[in-house]
Amino acid sequence: MAGYSYGGYLSAWAIGRTDRFRKAVIGAPVVDTVSMLGTTDIPYFTLHGTGADPSASPLSLVDHVSTPVLLVHHDGDLRCPVGQSDQYFTALRLAGVEVTYARYPGGFHGVAAPEQLVDRVARSVDWIVG
Repeated sequence: MAGYSYGGYLSAWAIGRTDRFRKAVIGAPVVDTVSMLGTTDIPYFTLHGTGADPSASPLSLVDHVSTPVLLVHHDGDLRCPVGQSDQYFTALRLAGVEVTYARYPGGFHGVAAPEQLVDRVARSVDWIVG
């Protein structure tokens, strides 16, 4: 299972609902719709996309997650602020879920230095097949 941005949101939501996936790579997710509303550069999308409804937040499902997770995110992401991954990483660790976090300096929402993109793809492949 892998997803980035809205796909990261859906991936985090899915692993909170089922244990059918062996591993997950989650990039730039939204895991807390309430804090996302106040920290993103696109608050109206968040408001109309999820209604900032806490029950739509993957963070509320973290106690049901058993799938090992690789999180990837860039510090400079204003679309899905890096704090979303910070929260998810901490929550997964506290829940005893295997989680690795690759947090890259700079970048934006899916835009990064070529060597960071190469590293992200290599990490993702290693995580999935390893």
